[in-house]
Parts: sequence; structure tokens; C-alpha cells
Amino acid sequence: LASLPPSLPPPSFPAYSRPLFSLTACSLRGLRGLSGAMMPAGCKEAPRREGERKADSKTVQEFEIDWMLQQRPLEAFSWAQVKKDLQDHKEEVKKVFSSGILKQYAPCLAWPGVVTRWKQFAKFVESKRKKSDSVDLRKTFHDFANSLGRVTSYRALALTDEGFDVIKKKDVIWPTGRILMRGVPAATANQLRAIINLHGVYRIAYARLFISLQMRMIGPWCPSLSLHDDLETALIISGGYATSGKNVHLFELDVPVIETLGFRVIDLHEDKTNPWFEHRGCWFDASLQRTERYLLYEIPFFKQRCRRITVFSRKKDIDDKCQKFVARQKALKSQWQHRRQKTG
Repeated sequence: LASLPPSLPPPSFPAYSRPLFSLTACSLRGLRGLSGAMMPAGCKEAPRREGERKADSKTVQEFEIDWMLQQRPLEAFSWAQVKKDLQDHKEEVKKVFSSGILKQYAPCLAWPGVVTRWKQFAKFVESKRKKSDSVDLRKTFHDFANSLGRVTSYRALALTDEGFDVIKKKDVIWPTGRILMRGVPAATANQLRAIINLHGVYRIAYARLFISLQMRMIGPWCPSLSLHDDLETALIISGGYATSGKNVHLFELDVPVIETLGFRVIDLHEDKTNPWFEHRGCWFDASLQRTERYLLYEIPFFKQRCRRITVFSRKKDIDDKCQKFVARQKALKSQWQHRRQKTG
């Protein structure tokens, strides 16, 4: 928690350099209690579920809401924290939520998945609430969570048996800040919450994307995680870890959208004119949230949320799996370039 630079530097567009939770090989032996299907060891295809699903009244469960509000209660709301969480638009959001019906619901901005979608939340409140309504912040928070729905997204990790046993036993996927890595002792959950509150949501997400800046921006403990709606994206990022003695585990997870940040990769970059960037031979569109979703704290309720696990023991299997995706992404980038040249 050392002193921080006064402003964010303007780096070039990222070549993903975030190291995944890489602790060598692991088996699926002993995994019980998972909801949905579980893939045997190998590289069989996990079925694709495209996009976000709209909610019904039970989309996000009460225990999930409880967990979120344990990480950062609505009572913790302050404009000083909003200023740190957003960096940009901080004056605009304060103006919008300082008068009228929205003023009563401003405390919901305490949650990272709301404050990073503040325009969407404002429209939701204005369309669903009346001035005569009694103010129930938790219900409004829950209703907004249900309106966002859930998303099927992927995380790929290389794990030892011991590392995978921790996930099963703790029923959670931790960020690297909770894990002993490179001689840096693991932080506690409370310490990671304090780091997020100290630096703000925007800086945490920024430091995750531009990993070379993490140490001087937020210190050695990373309190964030990433998910990718295309399983190939998760695999390509993890591909460097599929070596002898290491298996890459692809987790298909079902999570509430409100647990993810509203930021896209391009929202964290100054140059928004070209959304395309290359990593490990594949082109990615930074303007799409499906390319990378940011989460804070941890991914809880692993056994209930994990629908499928696919295990890759060889990098070649990953490359073969991603071949068509890589070709498709290259074609999409070429189409984008053609349209841009055509329009001048």
C-alpha cells in the first residue's frame, strides 16, 4: 500500500501478459457436488452458450446477493469512493444521482458491478421506480441484478492436484492475491477488499490489463480475475502453461452479470479508435465485453456454478481447438479494416 503515481500512464494497447493461476498438473479425481455436466480428462468440446441470458425473478439467488453485499455493503457508499471507482465521468454521475428519484438509490453505486454500469442503472430506476414508492435498496439492487441476467463464461487455469483440491475444498476460485506466488505471501480477503477500496475499481482493472504496471499502481497483490465468453479466448491466454507436467483446466462457469464489471478492455485504454489487438497469434476485439470480463474479490460457489470442465494435457490440443476461432477472428479484423478504409 505504498504511495501511488498521481495519474495513470498512457501505455500502448495490451498484449495479454497476465499470468494465470499456474501450479502445474491436476486430475478431476474426487470432484463431487458440481451442478451440470462434468467433462472427463481430455480435450472434448464443451458446448457453447452464446451471450447473456435475460433474467426471471429468480435468476440471481438471495445467497448470491448476500455474498456481494458482504464484500462491499451498500451502506459503504460515498461519493469519494465513486470518484476512485470511476476515474472518468465522476462529476457526471454525481450530478445525475444527486437529485430527483435517483438520489434515493445512489447507495447502490457502492457495488462495483453497478457503478461501472451507472447509466444503465439510472435508466432502470427511472423506468421501474416511482417517487411514491418506499425505498428498498436491497430489493432494487436485486431487481437490477435480475435485469442484467447471468452469463456463461470461461476461465482456464493450470493446476496441481493440491491447487485443484483447494478450489474444491474452499468452493471458490481465488485471484492471485490470495495465493502464495513468487515468494509474495497471500493476502487475506479483508486485505484485498481494502486494496480495492483504497485504489478504486478503475485502477484495479487498469492494473490487471497492463500487468507490468501492477506493482507501482496497486502493489503485489492482485484482487481481480478475468472471464472470457469465448472458451477459445481463455485457452489461448492459458496456452503457454500446457507443458509437460501441466494440464490446463477449462472451467465453464455460470455467473451473475452484476458480479462482473461494466468495463470493456477498450474502456481502459485511451485510444478508442482501433479496438483490435493481437495476442499469441490471435486477434481480439476490445470493444466487446465478451472478450474479457473483469471480476473482483473471488468467484464464489464454484460447485454450483461450474457446469463443465475440459482438461487439456498438450498445447497442440489447445491449438487445434482454437484453430477455427483464430481464423474467424482474423477475418473479422480484416472486415473491420475494410469498412474503416471504405468510410475514410
